[in-house]
Amino acid sequence: MPASLAGSHHESAKLGAAVLYRHRGSPAVRHRCVPVRAAQERANEEEAIWQQISDAYIDFLEVVLANPDLRLRSQNATPNLSDEQRERMWVIFDMLISLFERAYLLAYQEDMDAKQRRRWHSWEDYMREWSRREDFRERLPHLLRGEDPDFAAYIRRLAEEEARELQG
Repeated sequence: MPASLAGSHHESAKLGAAVLYRHRGSPAVRHRCVPVRAAQERANEEEAIWQQISDAYIDFLEVVLANPDLRLRSQNATPNLSDEQRERMWVIFDMLISLFERAYLLAYQEDMDAKQRRRWHSWEDYMREWSRREDFRERLPHLLRGEDPDFAAYIRRLAEEEARELQG
């Protein structure tokens, strides 16, 4: 075999062995790579969940904007609603509670790292903001029927804190 081909064959054999080695992995290499890969997969999954629920909140705000007569961005209850307006408002509140519950179930943990905590505080801020609305707080017991008990307790606590803060 010519020297030029022998060298390339040897290099090719080394490359093939390296690919095979990487593909199959030795137990030691596999043992070290799996936690890193699993952590990266968890981080990617958390990022995807965060993006999904953030997009859902933006979609929800588009519904709010499409119903300006309900004055949903105000902290005050909207007075003198017709039956049709009240029904729309209640449906929108139902949508919001569903979104908050989904965020709670997917993103809330007792033990969060700094990034998770920052992200969760955004959701808590949204919940507090809506809990400042008197008509939302008044409707909350009805909205929470059948919802996750831990989520219901969490948002009730936030609503109570906001109500106390508004009173004095």
